[in-house]
Amino acid sequence: LHDALPISQSCDLRQDLRVKVGKASAAYRSMSKTIFLNRCLGIPLRLKLLDALVLPIIFYGSGSWPLLSARQFQFLASTITKWQRQIAGKGFWKEDNVTDAEFRACWHIPPLAVRLAKHRLLFLLQLHRCGPQVVWDLVTAEDDFCRSSWFDAVRQALTWLGTMIPDFPSLAWTSEEILQWVHEASPQTQN
Repeated sequence: LHDALPISQSCDLRQDLRVKVGKASAAYRSMSKTIFLNRCLGIPLRLKLLDALVLPIIFYGSGSWPLLSARQFQFLASTITKWQRQIAGKGFWKEDNVTDAEFRACWHIPPLAVRLAKHRLLFLLQLHRCGPQVVWDLVTAEDDFCRSSWFDAVRQALTWLGTMIPDFPSLAWTSEEILQWVHEASPQTQN
């Protein structure tokens, strides 16, 4: 669990995002000619390779990120979309220009908000399985006393999940309701 905490030692998410995007950009450039822009490989394969080889650098530990600011979110979304458009050869320089949403729909690419929701929910389940009680005490205290908390990001992820699953509980998602949901959603481990 300790290795999953993504924030740099200075607790600066902005710096952490810049470092991760820098490393991912270097990885993308190093494989660009041989993989991502290689027309001998189909576009769907190259997009999957981007998901497997580059995007994990950015998303490592993203389950524990708080809600991103609009600027941080846009920075990540535009960086990833730029790579995806380069791979598909569908940049804004083309005459048949499409919006980012149309581009993602065409290639069945989930938007950044969905990716982040998935990572946060998976981290929540993992935290429930492995996290000591003191972590839950700190997370719920943060939610009670801070203007913005990690639980705010989890609430957004649970709200999104509710749009995907029929009969999903429609709750305010208080910290108690989140803890109850994750306890019920987690598979019971047997010793």
